[in-house]
Amino acid sequence: SMGGLLCVWRKIPPLIAIPTTAGTGSETTIAALVTDSKTRHKSAIMDLHLIPLYAVLDPELTLGLPTHITASTGMDALTHAVEAYLCWTYSTQESTSFAEEAVAIIFKYLEKAYLDGNNIEARQQMQIAAYLAGFAFTRSGVGNIHAIAHTLGGLYNMPHGLANAIILPIVLEDYGHRVYKKLAKLARIAGLGKDESDEEAAKLFIAEIRAMNTRMGIGTSFDCIRDADVEQMAKWAYKECNPLYPVPVLFDIDHYKKLIERIRPPRIMRITELCTGCTACTRVCPVFAISGNRGERHVINAERCVACGVCGRVCPVSAIVDRDGVPLARLPRPLWPVPSINEEECSACGICVMLCGPQALRIQPPKEKGDILVSAELYEPQKCTGCGICADNCPLDAISMVSREAASPEAVAVKAGAL
Repeated sequence: SMGGLLCVWRKIPPLIAIPTTAGTGSETTIAALVTDSKTRHKSAIMDLHLIPLYAVLDPELTLGLPTHITASTGMDALTHAVEAYLCWTYSTQESTSFAEEAVAIIFKYLEKAYLDGNNIEARQQMQIAAYLAGFAFTRSGVGNIHAIAHTLGGLYNMPHGLANAIILPIVLEDYGHRVYKKLAKLARIAGLGKDESDEEAAKLFIAEIRAMNTRMGIGTSFDCIRDADVEQMAKWAYKECNPLYPVPVLFDIDHYKKLIERIRPPRIMRITELCTGCTACTRVCPVFAISGNRGERHVINAERCVACGVCGRVCPVSAIVDRDGVPLARLPRPLWPVPSINEEECSACGICVMLCGPQALRIQPPKEKGDILVSAELYEPQKCTGCGICADNCPLDAISMVSREAASPEAVAVKAGAL
């Protein structure tokens, strides 16, 4: 009942906050978080009554922090400062100045604290940075990064700082030109991009955030996100962010879903120990991502796999699973989809033809002499594996995947049950 903004209504007992990490800035913020144990929804409670009466910043209390917590909480503070800086409604001169100062400190001292946990100066400076960033976002607000991070914390108990660290560069990159000017200023404050254009400096800033993550052992994705949860995560993030957070770019639910896909590992298949080495999968893979000798367990090259699922359709023992560990269903070939090409939309660019491993597509010749209006066509449907690569990569969305029966009479002629 107290979720949201200004719903506490009563004063709390005197609160003195003594942080033992350097990241959340809770010692100066209006925010508290609570996770519903049944729905796993992480709700924010934001009210002026929650601001601590005093904050005691003692760097000695952070000397025992493990390196991974030093890294993730430090990036949490950076996220607070950057999101506060990008908010466009509630900022004041003071909150903007504090955000800038926090960014400068974090870029100078976070990795020093990470490499030497007993560096008392670095520890003290990071506590100051966390405090400044906490003050800044309490006044200015946070944004889309936090909205997504809270869904990860609620559903999967993901540490908040780690979630922010991985999501931060992805969302900043997604904002594009809307934030170039502000990010360029932060880049120069951090000692980056002094002579570059705003766009170049902003991209340097984002690249350096990724580099910091890498140097401190922070990954680039979350392998815990289940397909079934993506829709709910997008709805929760949308509800939290709109219209409360003054973000530089408003996202709808579909946009959140696309961002969530970007923080998941590549959609690759995996072959389990059930594999008999029959080689059926190697013969149909449209991108030649599967290798292995007959009679031996095969392997999938993660760099080549496009997660089309064709390999699972032919596996006789259901030895191939998706990234959630769910076995792919075997299907007889007459049930495999094929591309349907909208000739009016197709520009005959040839991308689908170039990407078609089985060479089932071609640019059809002109129907009449002198006709320059041509399009791609499914030339040999019996070769098509139904992988969908052509549809996924069509720049004009002129290709859709349909059943073979709906596509052409020739496709139906393939014998039922044939592989």
